Amino acid sequence: MLEKTRVVAPGLGERNYHACYMLCKARRLSDGLQLPSAAELRYTGLTGCLDSPGWDDGAQLSLCEAAMTHVGVDAEAQGWLWRLLGALLLLGQLDFGEAEGLAEAQLAEPETLQTFCDLLQLDCEPMQRALQIKMTKAGAEWIAQPLLPAKASELRHGLARTMYSALFDFLVAQINRSLQIGEADTGRAAPPPLASSAVLERQASTAGRAKSMGGAKMRGSIQDNETSRLLSAMQARNERFIGILDIFGFETFKVNSLEQLCINFCNERLQAAFNESVFAAVQEENAAEGIVLPAADLSDVDNSEVVRLIGGKPGGILHSLNEECIVPKGSDASFLGKLMDLHKDSPLLKRPTREQASDALSFSVVHFVGPVVYSAHNLLMKNKDPVSQDLLVLLQHSRSPWVQSRFAGGGGSSGGGVSSGLTAPPGAGSRRKDTRFKGVAAKFQQQLEELLALVGFSDPHFVRCVKPNQKKAARLFEPVMVETQLLTLTLTPNPDP
Repeated sequence: MLEKTRVVAPGLGERNYHACYMLCKARRLSDGLQLPSAAELRYTGLTGCLDSPGWDDGAQLSLCEAAMTHVGVDAEAQGWLWRLLGALLLLGQLDFGEAEGLAEAQLAEPETLQTFCDLLQLDCEPMQRALQIKMTKAGAEWIAQPLLPAKASELRHGLARTMYSALFDFLVAQINRSLQIGEADTGRAAPPPLASSAVLERQASTAGRAKSMGGAKMRGSIQDNETSRLLSAMQARNERFIGILDIFGFETFKVNSLEQLCINFCNERLQAAFNESVFAAVQEENAAEGIVLPAADLSDVDNSEVVRLIGGKPGGILHSLNEECIVPKGSDASFLGKLMDLHKDSPLLKRPTREQASDALSFSVVHFVGPVVYSAHNLLMKNKDPVSQDLLVLLQHSRSPWVQSRFAGGGGSSGGGVSSGLTAPPGAGSRRKDTRFKGVAAKFQQQLEELLALVGFSDPHFVRCVKPNQKKAARLFEPVMVETQLLTLTLTPNPDP
């Protein structure tokens, strides 16, 4: 889940996730959870945007509950889901004395934390201690060090992000399970399908042709061990499937961060897959009709350079970000400095002008649709997605089996967890650098490779959509906006200069 940051810090003029407001609106649920109104909750009321035009929170809650029932989430599980969501909203109400300038974190209203713990069937005392005190092992002893208010505040934000991600993962897994054929009740993951022999033959025959597009295969171009195992499994089974892939739209806002970088990289990879697939289809059609044409010049649609700039190893933006996260005293500024030095001769990576930049730590990437300015501010923190391992251990020891199971695997931590030693997990005293760290971007990239491997061994058909206007209005076409999309989607030749 990329946009976990929205849970604790929705954008200016934006709502948090709809489910939060739906829960607050339903007093039959929120009263039992002792939730204030959405306006009074920090995570939902911070931006002042409480309503969404055309969206009825009450009606949508009924539809949401009916949909969960339809995919097999029973009433008990739904109750725990709302409890977990309500509990994480209460985390935003905790005050550790940051505004008062206290030297040590001190919880102003322990009653709110007690309600949080009651909802999740946790012991309150160790939870409060884990939020306010860091334990460091020195020799055979543990040394208690009170946290600064700002650090304690970030710990609870990290916990809230992780809790929401756990809910998201639970629902995705449940939806996938409900869609399986013949194995819906087994709890096993659906096996990867096998493409038809014709598709496999075409995959082999087009591998060489893809080299004309920048020297890299456009389908499954980065095949690590995990992807190779996936492809082998696909060839070993004899299933067929029909899948629908709703492709991300390119995103560019006033401030673009890690979420937009990952989404736009995904679009670059899928655009490359689209280009290669269309090229292969045209070649097959020509061959079937006996038409011999000279080698095509695909330089106008070749985006392999920007794909390598963002996703290449070593030196790509995402790989460099992951490396900087494990460098001692690595920072957003040091990451950006190294990145610009490494690619100082690249025409695709530039420092934006002062007018274009969103802040001092900005860089511009020239995508196939045009340049996008990204901010490196908080990029390392977002990629690490830190969460206290001690807080996760406490959740794993909830008296509720349902809560325990949501965090049994670490709650979706990216590997950047912080252990204070309060629960003394195995190896808590070790300070060795974990070279196996995988941040948010690295995990996203791995999942993208698996998706592209699946697309590459399928027989794809494309429906390209054009956004007609920015107002989301019917029967309104903005000519410049539509023409720009047609050009960047390679659906019409570029105009002569």
